[in-house]
Amino acid sequence: MQQSREIYSAVKLALPALLSLAAALFSLSSNAATYWVNNEDSLRDALNRAYVNPNELDTIIVNGTIYLSNTVNIKSKVEIKGAAQYRQSKLKRNNYSFAAPMLNIQYSGVTIHNLTLQGVGQNTNTQLAKYAQWDSSNSALIYLPTTSTASNPAYFNIYDCNLIDSAVGINSIGMLPRDLNIAWNTFDRVNRGVELLRDIYRANWNLGDRLYAGSLNISNNEFKGNNIRLGISIDGGNDGYPHVAPSYPDHYAQIRKDIKDKRSYYNEGSKINSNKIYNAREFGIALATVGNLYVSGNYVSTWGNEGEFSSGINIEHNANNISVSSNQIHVSTTGNFANAFTLLPYNDHGAPLNIAQASTNITYDRNTVTGVGRNVIQAIGYRNLVISNTNATNFQTTDPYGINATLFNVPGDYSNSTAWSNSSVKFASWWSFNGTGTKAPQTYYYDANWQLQIANESL
Repeated sequence: MQQSREIYSAVKLALPALLSLAAALFSLSSNAATYWVNNEDSLRDALNRAYVNPNELDTIIVNGTIYLSNTVNIKSKVEIKGAAQYRQSKLKRNNYSFAAPMLNIQYSGVTIHNLTLQGVGQNTNTQLAKYAQWDSSNSALIYLPTTSTASNPAYFNIYDCNLIDSAVGINSIGMLPRDLNIAWNTFDRVNRGVELLRDIYRANWNLGDRLYAGSLNISNNEFKGNNIRLGISIDGGNDGYPHVAPSYPDHYAQIRKDIKDKRSYYNEGSKINSNKIYNAREFGIALATVGNLYVSGNYVSTWGNEGEFSSGINIEHNANNISVSSNQIHVSTTGNFANAFTLLPYNDHGAPLNIAQASTNITYDRNTVTGVGRNVIQAIGYRNLVISNTNATNFQTTDPYGINATLFNVPGDYSNSTAWSNSSVKFASWWSFNGTGTKAPQTYYYDANWQLQIANESL
């Protein structure tokens, strides 16, 4: 048993290629120190000492449980790890009034592993409003503040940790933090596990052009709890440009109008793979305004009540070059808005459907869908969409006509899309494809009588 655990740990330690890149950029120094800490004062003292030479990789070893009364700011390259095996060493909030971020990462090259990070109870939205002054970023266990290129806490690495009892596990608001490795962790009773958001309220808003997000690895994590809202959510854009939504205050509406809505691009090979996400009320995995991602081998189960919108994997708002393959989605709700996969434009807050918001080059292949819900896939507004090899044999739709996938599109521009699957997936095309491009989307679908149909609308 011990040997198997050692092999298991070795696999996890060897996993992140980001560590090699981080090591190349931040070379180790012979002056690096190791600190053993067992209370809040000794932890803060060790971090202050590490700050003297912030580029040296000092090591802080946590012994036992340390109760934290306020945010711990990390302003140097440091490794924080547990002394005990199996994540038994712990950092924990000590009261409900402590609603700010627990660990505030403000420097590049920080690594956290073999630790348990614990809040003070699973914060639902009601608790969030009460204890975090309506600001979702304030209740995160780990916060990555990224308001400009200079302040981006790149090369953050967390693996082999427990994150427990919090509204948010790992959170970023501003620009997307660059070069992240989040692997082999457990998120238990965390309402929103990983939530990375680009938000003009907090970012330097003139950085609206194409942004570089570096490498991303979110793999082999487990998200579980009582009706969690989100497992993994990455939003790299500012909703609605150039539409000024009437529901926003005038000042921010103008910023949203001025800023260019461009996606954040990841390096080729960036991935969200082999995660297990249980009982997600809204989205298991949600991606918006990002490019170059593989989403593969994940298990997602959704849970929701009648009338709630939910999706195992959601892609929206000008995403590009995303492959969704070999995932297993289990839908468990009777509502009319329960889907395994959704592909959406930005059209809330009064914004109109338009081709500028459509996601492009999206591929779904070899996915399996089970359970009971409305749609295997609901796609609205896309270009170059491919759906293939879907196994929905054990999925039961709530549609009265037995149609379990709907494909919509919006007016505009060039498109060449296909959809095909086995006979257990019956597609319906509800809106006409009309626009100004030279190619309309081409859709193969099964009608309510199980007859293969081809929709090829000429423009």
